[in-house]
Amino acid sequence: MTLSNNVVTVIGLVFVAIGLVSVFMTGFTPASQRVIWGRFGAACIIIGSLILLYAAIIPPEPPSFNGYAV
Repeated sequence: MTLSNNVVTVIGLVFVAIGLVSVFMTGFTPASQRVIWGRFGAACIIIGSLILLYAAIIPPEPPSFNGYAV
């Protein structure tokens, strides 16, 4: 089963959003946890960016109606 372009794009955007929120959270956490939040956020942003890059490479599905090509 292959995921459609839109599903992969949404998954990538969710990862980037989680990364941005966690990087933003570094300003509100104690100093001992800032490195953890920052690295987690950076990792999520990188993973999300790679997923979005993969979504850009996937060819779009041909239009279909009830499984029949239009």
